[in-house]
Amino acid sequence: MNNLIYIVEDEKDIADLITLHLTKAGFSVETFTTLHSFTERMRQKHPKAILLDLMLPDGDGMETCKELKRNDNTKSIP
Repeated sequence: MNNLIYIVEDEKDIADLITLHLTKAGFSVETFTTLHSFTERMRQKHPKAILLDLMLPDGDGMETCKELKRNDNTKSIP
């Protein structure tokens, strides 16, 4: 079963706190501080869920979310 969750968050403290709680709940977590690193990883592997910050240093998280929802391969990922 895929229990991998991607966190896209440029604030380290926030990412660390979310990671702590998700790993305690039994999830595997990968964190990304930029949209570029996140999109590169998405080309390799899809997670069970994505927690996506809206304001990132290299782009707009809302636009990225819309792109993911338009893509047939990723639109079902919450």
